[in-house]
Amino acid sequence: MNHDLIRKITYQAMKLLFAFLIFLFIITVFHVESNKKSPEEIAKMLEDQRKQIELLAKGRPLNENLPSVWPPEMNKEYPDFDLIDQNGRRFNLHALKDKIIVVEYIDISSAVSQAQSGAVTYGQYGSYDLNMDEFNVPFVDSLNKNGLGSLEFPNIDNAVNLKIIVYGESGQATVDDAQNWAEHFKLSADEGYIVAVAEKDIRDDATKDMIGGYQLVDKKLRLRVNSSGLTPIHSLDMTLIPLFEKLYKK
Repeated sequence: MNHDLIRKITYQAMKLLFAFLIFLFIITVFHVESNKKSPEEIAKMLEDQRKQIELLAKGRPLNENLPSVWPPEMNKEYPDFDLIDQNGRRFNLHALKDKIIVVEYIDISSAVSQAQSGAVTYGQYGSYDLNMDEFNVPFVDSLNKNGLGSLEFPNIDNAVNLKIIVYGESGQATVDDAQNWAEHFKLSADEGYIVAVAEKDIRDDATKDMIGGYQLVDKKLRLRVNSSGLTPIHSLDMTLIPLFEKLYKK
């Protein structure tokens, strides 16, 4: 059974259903609101709704801040967007070309996100009531578990760990969230741990589905393995780790 094909068909069907429901909602809202709006306001509403329907028809997320292709596609160049790291440095993701990138999308309130950043060692961040899963560990611990402790990771010259905080303590993640997260978990950019937030809000259902787990991006910025989210496409231990070793030693 081709699980990837089933996953894609299910995803497309859900998108179509979602688009239809949004369309019905837009029609209802427009009918109600048009009775109490000026002609100028009605014209603006129509234009905004046209853009949303156009995005849905193209299969794109509703958040226009996101790259034109989102979520990232397997074996294709990773979408580029602007980020700010824990030191306030602005950069774009493609500036990391020529390095192996282990990407994480983070929700501060997620037990998985906290465990992957080192909550077992440094303690839980914030006042959340979270239960840590022993199987969710920092990427370097996964390397050690698989007998690859000799691979220096992260390594600013070769392989970096890019942690993108999407959901902060009060909604959209801020630079303060990145700074506080990095400080709590002892994550230094000088050592290859880049804790960052997007300059623009990238919260979206597709982004939320990538919270937890890891993505592996090669030195040519191609997404090679996706073991992120609740239902990862690839296995961390069976697929991502072996390819990471191969790319690292190449």
